[in-house]
Amino acid sequence: MTRENRHRLTAVRTYVLAALLATALVSSTSSPLLAQTSGTWASTGTLNTPRTAHTATLLQNGQVLVTGGEDLAHNALSSAELYNPATGKWTVTAAMATARMEHTATLLPNGEVLVAGGSNSQTLILASAELYNPSTGRWTSTGGMTIARAAHGATLLSNGEVLVAGGATPNDLSGNTAELYDPSRGTWRATNSMPNYHPLALTTLRDGRALKVDASGSTGAPGEIYDPSTGQWTLTAGTYYSHTGVSTALLPNGNVLVYGNKFSCYASEFFNPFANTWTHSLGQCGNAISVGPMQLLGTGKVLLVGNTIMYGGHAYPTTHCALYDPFTNSWTLTGSLLQSVRHSATRLLNGQVLAVGGSDAELYTP
Repeated sequence: MTRENRHRLTAVRTYVLAALLATALVSSTSSPLLAQTSGTWASTGTLNTPRTAHTATLLQNGQVLVTGGEDLAHNALSSAELYNPATGKWTVTAAMATARMEHTATLLPNGEVLVAGGSNSQTLILASAELYNPSTGRWTSTGGMTIARAAHGATLLSNGEVLVAGGATPNDLSGNTAELYDPSRGTWRATNSMPNYHPLALTTLRDGRALKVDASGSTGAPGEIYDPSTGQWTLTAGTYYSHTGVSTALLPNGNVLVYGNKFSCYASEFFNPFANTWTHSLGQCGNAISVGPMQLLGTGKVLLVGNTIMYGGHAYPTTHCALYDPFTNSWTLTGSLLQSVRHSATRLLNGQVLAVGGSDAELYTP
């Protein structure tokens, strides 16, 4: 792995060890403690293995599968566990064949979960992929990607295939490449490369195309749209802000909300795929959040889960959370997390949001 790749994969971990040590001290609870007040968080169980840089995937049966990540000593994990919202308990399930962090996990139409790529150390990037079957609780290997990659983007297309693109690659020369996974064959094939190489996030639009958002911090960088019918990428208009550690959420009206920047006052905008325009949002300066995952709520609002605040060239965990209202194009603060650590965020079938990071698991009630 090149020095640039190593820096990209480790930069987001500057505060993880301290946060993990703190959350590892949190006591376990054996039953769900549901938040009773709208806009608040409550603890719900404790993970069997503290982890960050993991994935959390909502299964068709309503449970959440958490896979891989890194532990207190920054070692990649192969372990996986399941959260049951009905009981609030975490149970260990079968481990992956390969330890991995900074990978992707995609729920397939048949209910299985495709895990692809990532890194199993600070020096090795993976091309391997495997499938989790919730019915059996077991993993099986599937075809490996054409190029090893970590911290890449992945999204399920409307035709059932999975588009994977970008990320850190072994030589940095193939970071603009993209490929497709065919679940019916269990194989990957290359598709056309993106015009530009940058870290990215992928979001499937309502018309079946996929939006790539630049997460490199380049001011005014255009997005790119992938058309599955042609395999071609086209540039969008330039973004309003530069983005770092970007997260996205598809809004009910078909627009895509984008968030992420070391300066929280310049972190949020939305893309209108019909007009090919970017527009900044209002009221974001009070968020005190630089980077964090987002989840669309049943109310139509979007929850931004506190993850990181950056200032003075350093990254720190934050408990702050905020709500975006697409009807007013504005942000307001909401209840803070109980623990400050790098969380994932997953919307449950009952409308609550599960945040997972370190040994901490919390539920947000809209």
